[in-house]
Amino acid sequence: MRKRSGVAFIVGIAMVLVASGGLAIAAGEISESASQHKARQLRLLRTVKAVEPPPSVLRQDQFQPPSYQRSATAGRGIESTSRISIPFGITTPLMLHDMGQSILVAGHGGCTEDQQVTVQVTLMQTSTAAVATGQTQEVCTGVLQLWSSTAVATTDVRFVAEPAQVCGVAETREGEAVTDRFEWCRDVDLVYGLYLPLVLQD
Repeated sequence: MRKRSGVAFIVGIAMVLVASGGLAIAAGEISESASQHKARQLRLLRTVKAVEPPPSVLRQDQFQPPSYQRSATAGRGIESTSRISIPFGITTPLMLHDMGQSILVAGHGGCTEDQQVTVQVTLMQTSTAAVATGQTQEVCTGVLQLWSSTAVATTDVRFVAEPAQVCGVAETREGEAVTDRFEWCRDVDLVYGLYLPLVLQD
């Protein structure tokens, strides 16, 4: 009699557990097994890795601005290196000559004393599609020095007194060997000759 009652008790408990399990499954509350939990974690990791930036994308605190990076403002510049003691720059506004066929480009910079520096400039004006180029050579003094070059239009279209963009390339040499090369661009204003003094901006 006791054996039968014990069996009945066990069967009753099993039925309760089965019923509870069925209710839990129906309600979506049954706990996942260890293997299911591990599989879910792996899926989550794959999802996270899928949205992570590639290794070449640096965080903001790791970012190192490259040389000649364009700034958010109109003016732009280049970073100095061991060869360039003072970053090169171009002034604005620039003066138009010959009815817009040439522009006097002026700027500043510095490089290792007694080296030669060649500065090439290219002007582009979106509104007219005009393009002009110029070049100058200087002897480096090791301190801040000024340079200027007359850029002549290479297109039939002339420049007008409106905004333009000028890009420069500074190349330093020691004898025949090129020691460094630098590039930069900035937005400038083009104006015709004025009798009043101009305030130049670096």
